[in-house]
Amino acid sequence: MIDRKLFQKTFSTLHASPDTLSEVYRAVHEEEQKQSPHRRHTISKGVLIAAVLAMCITVAGAAGVSIVGLIKANVTPSASITAADLHAFSADSMDSETPVVLDNSGNVLSLPKMERVSTDAKTMWRLVGDYLSTVDAAMEVDGYTIQLNTFLIDENGTGFLTYTLSNPDGVTYDDNGYGEVYTPLAPWLYIGDPSSHRLMDAKTYLDAAASTDTALHLVLYFSDFGYWHKGDDLIFAVDSHTNGVATTWSGAISITPRTYLPVTTFTDQNGDTVRVSALGIQVDATQRIAAAELHLHELRVLELTLHMKDGSQYVVESERSNVMNWVVGLGTVDDEHNANGCGYSFNRLVDVDNVESITAQGYGLLASDSLIIEEETPSGDTAETVDTVEDVYREEFDNTYTR
Repeated sequence: MIDRKLFQKTFSTLHASPDTLSEVYRAVHEEEQKQSPHRRHTISKGVLIAAVLAMCITVAGAAGVSIVGLIKANVTPSASITAADLHAFSADSMDSETPVVLDNSGNVLSLPKMERVSTDAKTMWRLVGDYLSTVDAAMEVDGYTIQLNTFLIDENGTGFLTYTLSNPDGVTYDDNGYGEVYTPLAPWLYIGDPSSHRLMDAKTYLDAAASTDTALHLVLYFSDFGYWHKGDDLIFAVDSHTNGVATTWSGAISITPRTYLPVTTFTDQNGDTVRVSALGIQVDATQRIAAAELHLHELRVLELTLHMKDGSQYVVESERSNVMNWVVGLGTVDDEHNANGCGYSFNRLVDVDNVESITAQGYGLLASDSLIIEEETPSGDTAETVDTVEDVYREEFDNTYTR
């Protein structure tokens, strides 16, 4: 299926909004639904880019969003760790198989490897138990029943939601690789008022150990692009209908977070920072980049590793080793929509107290204007062009962050 790295790079190039990003990702998979359920599919880079361009035009024309029968979830402290919570961070319950993606010539791309690490109930409760919530809410849409179960969010806006999707006639899904699936009534996670078009970047993963032919047990991992703030409600919305002007949702549940998992700031000697919780990490634009007079187009992290006090390492991202141990990865923006960093949702729970240091290597792409476009030449190669005569340049960083 879709390589999320290619997907996000395509979108960053086009400067599409977060709601457009999620829409395109979904539109491509709806096309894939025409094939057999439970089947691993492939998709070409060309098809993806075409979908991006088409959806940028379509979504840009949407004027409004409405929801029929918004349900208010009852959010309470969790009394214990459930099987669904454990499975969300289990190597046995969650698949990590690499998807198959083809280039424009039909050759299989070499995509990153993923490795999951399991945890136990006692450790999970110690790390996140005081902040884990039970979400009591259900809705029925088009013969399906959606039951929300548990919810957790940190101070960065990174979190997860467990839920079930059931239908007595059966539930099918598309396998996207890395454990990610596309299901009927695939959800969107709005921030506050849906008419604002502010969304979390959210990906659905299958709890294969608990799921049956009639009930899928699912985990929705999510992370913030930069539009979320403490106090914002999250709206779990499904089954959209667009008439060309407005989008209507057949079912939606509003979740008010009751508490937030704390984050810890680690700082490089030059003042650069990262913010880490048990669920994820946000890498802020470096001081040199933030102070530059030119516009930050994108912050690209090539190597990101958490070094533990016991001598072990958690490699979150490595271009060198072709590894990605995260479930949501995205660029972040400020309130003025300017790029200001990037974030990752971990594919395992992290004991932040055991983190000695964090190393990150990469670069920022800077230009005098925000628009950088990759265009395909007649030979099939790609070339970057900028809409001004100013140069685009790389500001590299190689940081070690400590408390």
